[in-house]
Amino acid sequence: WPAFGAQGTWFYGGLAILLLSVALQEPFFTTPAHALVNGAALLLAAVTFPSSVASEAALPSTAIDAGRVAVSVYAGLLIVTGLTAVFTKDLQGRWSTISRLATRISGSVGTARVVYSLVYVLGIFAVFGKDPGVLGWLLAFWFGVVVVRPLERAAPYWVFLSRSTPTPFGVVRGVRSPGLVTVTADGPPAATGSWLAAGKETLLRVLDISQAGSGQWILASAVGPLPAVGDLVRVTDPPSDQDSAFISIGPVEPGSDIDRVRVRVPAEAPTVREGHLVRVPIRSQPTLFQIIGAVAKREAVDGELEHRYVELTASKIGAWDPGSRRFEQVPWLPAPGALVELVVPDAAEFDPALVGHIPNTSYGISADPSLLVTHNTAVLGILGVGKTYFVFELIRRIVAAGTKVVVLDITDQYRDEFREIFSEAYEQSTYDTIGAAIAPTAANVARGKQDGGNIHEFRSAIEDDLRSFLASPYLLKVYNPDRFVVTQQTINEFSGSAAFAPLTMVEVTRLISEALLSLLQSEGIATSAKVALVLEEAHSLVPEWNSTAYDGDRQASAGTAKAVLQGRKYGMGVILITQRTANVTKTILNQCHTVFALRSFDATGMEFLQNYVGQDYVRTLSTLADRTGVFFGRASSCPAPVILQVNDHDRMISDFWTNARLSVPRPPGYAQIPCLSEECLGLVDFDNDGEVDPQIATCDRCGTLHIECTQCEERMMYLDKGIQYCDQCGVGLEVTHDEHGNLVVWEIDPWS
Repeated sequence: WPAFGAQGTWFYGGLAILLLSVALQEPFFTTPAHALVNGAALLLAAVTFPSSVASEAALPSTAIDAGRVAVSVYAGLLIVTGLTAVFTKDLQGRWSTISRLATRISGSVGTARVVYSLVYVLGIFAVFGKDPGVLGWLLAFWFGVVVVRPLERAAPYWVFLSRSTPTPFGVVRGVRSPGLVTVTADGPPAATGSWLAAGKETLLRVLDISQAGSGQWILASAVGPLPAVGDLVRVTDPPSDQDSAFISIGPVEPGSDIDRVRVRVPAEAPTVREGHLVRVPIRSQPTLFQIIGAVAKREAVDGELEHRYVELTASKIGAWDPGSRRFEQVPWLPAPGALVELVVPDAAEFDPALVGHIPNTSYGISADPSLLVTHNTAVLGILGVGKTYFVFELIRRIVAAGTKVVVLDITDQYRDEFREIFSEAYEQSTYDTIGAAIAPTAANVARGKQDGGNIHEFRSAIEDDLRSFLASPYLLKVYNPDRFVVTQQTINEFSGSAAFAPLTMVEVTRLISEALLSLLQSEGIATSAKVALVLEEAHSLVPEWNSTAYDGDRQASAGTAKAVLQGRKYGMGVILITQRTANVTKTILNQCHTVFALRSFDATGMEFLQNYVGQDYVRTLSTLADRTGVFFGRASSCPAPVILQVNDHDRMISDFWTNARLSVPRPPGYAQIPCLSEECLGLVDFDNDGEVDPQIATCDRCGTLHIECTQCEERMMYLDKGIQYCDQCGVGLEVTHDEHGNLVVWEIDPWS
């Protein structure tokens, strides 16, 4: 060994610093600050290298000077990269890239093992460069202590033998907040969601990982008593009572409040997306929140090392009550640092009692048919995202509950959709009756223009038609305001003549809504829903005042809004559907206490919705999938706004409406029988099933073909592909295709 003095300066100094720094300062990874300190110490050693050592060294002074310059340059590199990483860690843009590069360089080449190994090796070469035997032994000593590290490798086995515990994985570095622990490790890479054990009793669930040079920085949630700083950490198996329906994803972060919780999750979290549910306890009550936002963030680990993660925002929904199948409100907020669990995505089964499910879960949401009407409902969203199909379902649920529905539809979609309870003959008789009442006075000249035209006749005719509908057992009436030719005199009479103009759809809508209100007022105050007035394409029927160019439309829209506001006391409510929220009168929209908002890009619509659900939910509207929207209000079974995926239309028809419609009275104009197939509840409609031949019809549920005998009109299932004989009269019948490919029934001549 070199003697103490000038010859041993670098040797013993390098050896001491090497052992202490490796064992104490940087046991797991090197931060830019560590590299900066190491570089400064190395530069100081190189600059202050005593000349007496050079005179006594085994190597020539020129070689030592060259080594001093090389060490100084290397030390300068460490200082520059360390300073760059430290001072640019919070900057954005190109500086962020430079900071990451500087952190990586300083963490790789600025470790204590590298820096002080260099001091040690240069020291022994300078002193013992001419003595190969001693030089070899000293290099072997360095290789064993620094590279092989026998004491560190033997320590886990000693712990294992003395305590009968698994090999340590890392060490507890600190306690960040109640329940959160930081761990540093240089063992095999850990995985998010894996389990560790600290001390004797504490389980740790890995929440986030950051690679730091050759080691790892780990954030974990403690289950059990908090470990002490310095406790050894080992890999362990998951607890046996772990619920497989939930996955731990992160802790509750600062900034959470009573309505929203902020959750820290790893930057790469493939199982998490907007709309998913998370669970977190509030005073021991498991409470569900729905993810409605996310933002990328970064932090400094150990002061300098940059770590990036994602902070989720989730809105409180409540606690699920399996008995009532509803969400119950839960007061207060989760404890800071509480462990948040993701509800494992699950496919939902169709339930006839529900209007939809929270996406990727089995948690369903129902809508009260009566409250949909009494508290008014708005369905908003761009074209083609499922608004109308959702309203079709709401109407079916409302009529199935026994409440009447009046639809104002300028698209004619509703009459076609509901042919099973609104026959073509019934519809046509309505237009024929009203048309006959108003046609003769369309050009009626009156002394005063307010009395001219047929507007008074139309008001009387539509009131008579609605009175008949309200008194009937039928539950659905559909009007197209654009099909009524209603006129009004525009100037006072002059020489027996005057000018006339047709009423707009907006004005016709007002007359219908006012007539409906008048009839319900005559029946007195109502405590339950009586009639739902459906306004399809509401921006065309009840436009906002600044969306009209005609003063009559402004007055008419205000008149309809007044009727809607007054109608609630008499059991009348509105269901409003629009893709242009900005163009609909806010007088009605503001009275809609149940809202279903699908994908939307309308700034005015988003501003309107923000008053109901807050900015976070509104931000999700532009990213929602088809048939998915934000549902909230009095009719919802959930007390809070919730992202909802509505039922599939075909599935709703087959599994709900096919049975429910059997109790809905049907107006005249049908030639319909129950399906003749055993145990089938479908209906066979010989007038409205789309077949050209009125003697052929198909069951709308099981698809069985039915035919009507050409002689005795007996109806039967057509089961054979050839000739089938009527059980009543014996005539032979066969179903074939005509020249246009349509199915037709042929009577078979028995002599042919």
